[in-house]
Amino acid sequence: MQDSDNITSKVIKDILKKIGTNLVQGKVSDVMKIRTPAYCHAPLTYLDICKGEFSTLECFLFHAQSLRLLENPLERLKLITTAIIA
Repeated sequence: MQDSDNITSKVIKDILKKIGTNLVQGKVSDVMKIRTPAYCHAPLTYLDICKGEFSTLECFLFHAQSLRLLENPLERLKLITTAIIA
């Protein structure tokens, strides 16, 4: 694996900075609660994730419509709510 953007070193610097800040402030128990930065998990923005979710929602609703599941208003509400939450 290559790290052309130096993400690994940025993550280590961020975590060490948080650990140092907590230790200087005397918050030793908070050192174990430090989370990894979000940018090291996926190179996607919130808008990219929303785009993927809504395209999946659209496919799901077209499939439900082809199975004639959207004719009943209560079933339609249940399916749309489930598709948005899931």
